[in-house]
Amino acid sequence: MPKYDDPLLQEFYDDLKAERTPSGKPPHLLYHYTTAAGLLGIIESQSVRATNYSFLNDSSEIKYGRALVEDCIAARAAKCKGFPHQVLDSIKNLHEFLPDIYVACFTALKDDLAQWRGYGIGVERYCLGFHSRHVHQATMDNDHSRFAAVIYDEKEQRKRIDAVLDRAVNFLEKKKHPQPAEPGRVLAHHLARRVPTFKSPAYKGEGEWRVIISIHDDAIPAVSFDTSRGVLRPFIPVRMADPIPLSSLHILAPARKEAAMKAATLMLRCRNILGVQPEESTIPYAD
Repeated sequence: MPKYDDPLLQEFYDDLKAERTPSGKPPHLLYHYTTAAGLLGIIESQSVRATNYSFLNDSSEIKYGRALVEDCIAARAAKCKGFPHQVLDSIKNLHEFLPDIYVACFTALKDDLAQWRGYGIGVERYCLGFHSRHVHQATMDNDHSRFAAVIYDEKEQRKRIDAVLDRAVNFLEKKKHPQPAEPGRVLAHHLARRVPTFKSPAYKGEGEWRVIISIHDDAIPAVSFDTSRGVLRPFIPVRMADPIPLSSLHILAPARKEAAMKAATLMLRCRNILGVQPEESTIPYAD
């Protein structure tokens, strides 16, 4: 978590951090869709990959969340005067302050056609089930990580952004800093962490939860790189238990069902993942 040498900036950060909007209770089980290579990597590393936000499947995601936050900042700045206005005006272009963000995606949807199409690519596709408490526990020892539901309703999104801005303005009306850009940077970083939790209402059916890792300039993460799609994609492993705590495994392999089931059963046994029996997808066709 950020630490500031300036006492006022630290106080401002602590005050913003105290504002907690509930993320809601996650479903008992969450699912992660992946390829054969992804399954093998997860099992052998006991971790799920949090991919750099700039390299997600849908590049429009970051644009949507950023534009929404910037719009709320502009609206609030227009209503403010004096020092609060100066601070908000200094962060009107939020992209200048976005930290390096990594995201691991989960969904409440089990064996779902849209998820198979969107996140499982290749001859064989896999849906890994986890107890949500295990996913949450994987983030609890890392100050840079959070586990949160994705919000699809624009009114609720704006409500949460405005709650942060309300708290910030109330603080800034009472205490000033000689350089407005400095508290602006603190506020921008706080707001930027919310961006990955906002998606267009068009995606509401996904029921997504995310592990979000925010890395600022003062921290050097243990970044790894993947080349499976022909490009370099940075990711951070979200380490879980050993063996990885799977609760279920569904397989979609229309061309080789029996072979895929046999291979997955053998792999789980060899990796000492007991009590999980692979199941065939009930979806007749995915493409």
